[in-house]
Amino acid sequence: MDPAMKATIMKHRSPKPPPSKHLNPLQVKLKNNPYAHALAAPVRQCAILKTRLPSSFLIRYRLVAHPETGALWYIPQGMAKPVPVDRAPSDLEEQLSLSAPPNGPSSYALSSASLLQHITLQRKKRKLFTWELLNRCQALEAKSNIIWRRDMHEFVLGLLRKRVHNETNYIATRRCFSRCATLEEVQRKKQVGFVLWFGRPSSAHRDVPNDKEDGGPMSYTTIATQRPVAEVAVYNLPRLLGRGLADALRHDFGLEPHNEAVVVKSRRSTVDAGVWLWKLEGYLAGFEEAPGECTED
Repeated sequence: MDPAMKATIMKHRSPKPPPSKHLNPLQVKLKNNPYAHALAAPVRQCAILKTRLPSSFLIRYRLVAHPETGALWYIPQGMAKPVPVDRAPSDLEEQLSLSAPPNGPSSYALSSASLLQHITLQRKKRKLFTWELLNRCQALEAKSNIIWRRDMHEFVLGLLRKRVHNETNYIATRRCFSRCATLEEVQRKKQVGFVLWFGRPSSAHRDVPNDKEDGGPMSYTTIATQRPVAEVAVYNLPRLLGRGLADALRHDFGLEPHNEAVVVKSRRSTVDAGVWLWKLEGYLAGFEEAPGECTED
């Protein structure tokens, strides 16, 4: 065989070299940017809104058979890290949300508390799965009796808050943050990834901070910092996580009474926390608890 032709053929069959560890400045910024990671997630379609979005903005649901009754349940997936056996969650449905059989049909819906509440109130749960997908279920007679939690929006919120708490607690164990007394002090910091706001000492014991009373930010806002980043995200943890988890994180970060914020540095180890904080903020955006009880499914 002609050596030139053989070399051309083998060029495409030989294994590719590993990626270079020497990244240029732009690649380093993208690697440490949680928003770039969220936008680069695989694109999937919301079964309710028929909108295609990165999967970071969606919640995956899978049909899982209850191990005791055999009934089919809609179970959200991918929002909790695997836990050790000796610390397994006590709630059976939360255990199912950690891992599910790979052969069960799955679908995606927008990560929005308002949408999940609408699904419950308007009985739109069957729109998550087409009949073509449901035909894959072994228990065909149970397709019309699939169980959807009436408090699904609260259940998913609890899972998201636990995941955000775990990710931010991991940051507290690393030397990749700095404590600040006020948000004005944040503006003088460099290499800021995002900011965690815990509240001023005067509002430390309130259930929910009020913007007009304590001057706190909304659940999500931005603040100007020194270059190279012009603005960074500020997350109001008492609003996003609730006062209990926020106080626990305040203790984990070792904040003094006069400290009200934590500046998280832009590092690869802080990307996951930034992605999940953004997802939680988007989940609660525009959500207001509807009056009255949900209709029975």
